[in-house]
Amino acid sequence: MLFDGRQIGKSAPQQKAATRPLRPGYTTGSCAAAAARACLEHLLLRRQFAPTSLLLPSGQRLELQPINPCTGRGWAACGIIKDAGDDPDVTHGIEIRAKVSVLDKAAVLDKAAVLDLDLDSQSGNDQADEIIIVGGEGVGRITKPGLELPPGEPAINPTPRRMIRDNVREILREAHFRGRLMIEISAPQGNLIAAKTINARLGIIGGISILGTTGVVEPISALAWQDTVVACLKVAKACGCEGVVLTPGRSSEEAAQRLFPHWPQEAFIIMGDYVGFSLQQAKKFGFQQIIVAAQFAKLLKIAQGWGNTHADHSQIDRAWLAKVAHQAGYGQKTVAFMTQQAQTARTIYQYLREQSDSLFFPLLVNRISRDLGVRCILFSYEGEKIADSHA
Repeated sequence: MLFDGRQIGKSAPQQKAATRPLRPGYTTGSCAAAAARACLEHLLLRRQFAPTSLLLPSGQRLELQPINPCTGRGWAACGIIKDAGDDPDVTHGIEIRAKVSVLDKAAVLDKAAVLDLDLDSQSGNDQADEIIIVGGEGVGRITKPGLELPPGEPAINPTPRRMIRDNVREILREAHFRGRLMIEISAPQGNLIAAKTINARLGIIGGISILGTTGVVEPISALAWQDTVVACLKVAKACGCEGVVLTPGRSSEEAAQRLFPHWPQEAFIIMGDYVGFSLQQAKKFGFQQIIVAAQFAKLLKIAQGWGNTHADHSQIDRAWLAKVAHQAGYGQKTVAFMTQQAQTARTIYQYLREQSDSLFFPLLVNRISRDLGVRCILFSYEGEKIADSHA
């Protein structure tokens, strides 16, 4: 999966109890396929740009309304507005466009452009349709190994490509048409939106990714966040990184990047709240060194063994906290403050920072290092390194 939905540095939100079900949306891949379908319906079937019936990978249908149509001799273009439903997706509301051109059979494509093409011919059929998919304005280009597509390809994921072909072929069959088509997918705001995503660190430059696996956006999906972690780990491995630094968010990541200025960008991965999953995957990829770097509140939960550190899934165990505080050598007054008076982890952190013998912090990172088999670093809320299990 080429990730372009959730913003850099934002931990994945969790679904809370609501008065209504969360509304699903549809992917940029669905938008691209629907726009291409609507264009071909106009070109070959002389239909107006009315709602088009998009075929999803599941076999279900989705009605989407084309906008901003324009036509010329042998081509048509239109857009679909991306609707992410209740998912916090930065691509929500942007226009994904398709331009479909019927090519002359004798047309010779520019040699430089051929590198950008995705040719699709049905094998075993001398009269096969040739569907050429290219990336246009605002669609990113892959520059690093490790993703589902090789470097040099437009960032149009395999499932959206398949959706485009499947929907186009339905119209080709209905129109009894055989020939060559070029389909250009673009996102006029893509370059601007891409700056809010992690595409650049994945080696996707110049725009967003056209993605999706089902065509439908499930709101606040843990799977989408986890897929992003895996994609980042794949890129890090493919780029030759021997170690990775896992952080809950952007603040901790920036602090880690300052601490390890010579490490490549690909080695720094935001895991959000999915600590257990991210560690499992990082070890599966066989990195020689895994570093967990975070601020106090997150490390408290990690030390307790929580695999998901979101407030809906974990909380501070006061009895555990008292036990560790005693192990650190604190007296009853300090233990009482930490376990009874302090309302938040940050309050505990500030109180401990004021102590001249803050033994709790080294104990915390060493416990995590021992239990999880990783290097652990605690950063202050200002980005200063406070404790390091490998110090």
